[in-house]
Amino acid sequence: MDIIRQSFVSAFLLAAISVPVITNAVVISPFELPSDIQACMSNGACAVNNSSLMDYNNASMFQYYDIANDSTGKLIRYGLVNSSQTEYDAITNFNGSIWLQASDQYNLSNSTHDFTLYLDNVTPAPMDMSYDGAPLSINLGLTTSDLISGGGYLSEYLDWDYGVVTSGALTTDGLPQLCLAIDCGIDALFNLVYLQYFSDGSTASLLPFLLADDSRGVLYSQRHYYDDGDPSTSYYAEQVFAVQAVPVPPAVWLFSSGLIGLVSFAKRKKAQKPNQYLMCKGAFLISSESPLLAESRHSYVLSLNKIECPPCGTF
Repeated sequence: MDIIRQSFVSAFLLAAISVPVITNAVVISPFELPSDIQACMSNGACAVNNSSLMDYNNASMFQYYDIANDSTGKLIRYGLVNSSQTEYDAITNFNGSIWLQASDQYNLSNSTHDFTLYLDNVTPAPMDMSYDGAPLSINLGLTTSDLISGGGYLSEYLDWDYGVVTSGALTTDGLPQLCLAIDCGIDALFNLVYLQYFSDGSTASLLPFLLADDSRGVLYSQRHYYDDGDPSTSYYAEQVFAVQAVPVPPAVWLFSSGLIGLVSFAKRKKAQKPNQYLMCKGAFLISSESPLLAESRHSYVLSLNKIECPPCGTF
């Protein structure tokens, strides 16, 4: 136990190197809080310190007291950056802020650990992708390993044998149930941006500050889709709640240049061979019109946000 405690203290001190310097705390009124938190405070079941503990970039951390359950937590307000909603071809840009409620400690004997996102300060109001009412909040659950690693994801789709293929262990009530049709899928990604939990073996504890070296841009994203190749029946909806801009790595630009060359080559071969397509579900779609499909390696996949690509097929 002493070794575990010493390891925790060492990790705490190392993380403190990334703590930004605070000069002035952000002070908010109760009316700036999510409506669910306001109702909780009105009922005397919870309380929030209206002066921030820490601020970094466009994020502010506030102390939260769950009086009813005798526990504490943090409310983090993130300003939205490059956030949007896509439905079919219509794109709506989001402004405002998004709130995250997190507990200071989680019992690791539990299989999942709960978080809540509050969307009522997002403008314009996001569509309800779960179709169960007004989208004021999204309840999320992380496994212990995802909690310690800083985030989790979920990807589900129906394969050609009508079997559900699942990867990731994130739970969310922000998405509908998977539809029972081939090429139907749902995806979600949740990152604990600026936050870090450390385990002492039985409890995961949140470091009480925002980590300045966290470069992840997306706090939460979700989508559901049905793509049968027919634009009249296909459907696509996605929401991305980003809280900081992320520069594009040079390797991505090189990859993009390669794709441009691949498309040019494919166009030159168009008269020689009918179109053939390769689709990797949940990842990246590339068309190929060259005889290279006979080779063992016949796909190019750009993996994003831990999305996994199943074996590719030609159709």
